[in-house]
Formats: sequence, structure tokens, C-alpha cells
Amino acid sequence: MQKLSLRDRIKEARVNSGENFKGGKLWSSIFRPGSPFRKGYVDSPRNRSYVVMNNVLYHLHPVKVKRHGVRLSYTLCLGGLSFFLFHRFNNYRNMVNVLFPPNRACIC
Repeated sequence: MQKLSLRDRIKEARVNSGENFKGGKLWSSIFRPGSPFRKGYVDSPRNRSYVVMNNVLYHLHPVKVKRHGVRLSYTLCLGGLSFFLFHRFNNYRNMVNVLFPPNRACIC
């Protein structure tokens, strides 16, 4: 058996540790079945839709969006509108609490 140099041993340990980590329970719990990062993933329309439906990030922010899906008449700026209203109502609530502090003696 040939004696390996230090560089070769480090390279081999790095390759083996990556394979062991990708086959472990932690990796499997993070990347659910159908994920492109799991072993045995085959890229097909069915697998892609499975990944999108099982991943909240891909569901909210898809990689591809059809052209009609980003038209103003389709989206109606609901994301920006909800962001604006959320901050508007919270600022109003905070202003009311500062100007008219609740009576601590009365617990209703």
C-alpha cells in the first residue's frame, strides 16, 4: 500500500466528510424529499412542482414567473399596499398609545 502525502489525505478526508454529511439526518431534515440537493434528484416538471409546493421560500419567491403574473392588473400592487398599510396602522397605534396612555388602574 502506498503512503499518501498529507495533501492527499486532507483531500480524501474532505471528500468523504461531504458525502457523509449529505447522507446524514441533518441534511435530510433540511432538504426535504424532492429537493435538488438530495441524491437521486431527477429534473422534471413534476419534481420541480413538488419542490415548490414543499418549500415555503420557493413558494413565495419562485425562480420563474410567467409574464402575465407580474402585470399590474394581475398583482394590483398588493404586496406593497399591505406593507404600507401594516406600517401605517402600527405607527398610528403607537402614536395613540403615546398621546393617550392607557389607564393602568382600570383593568377591563
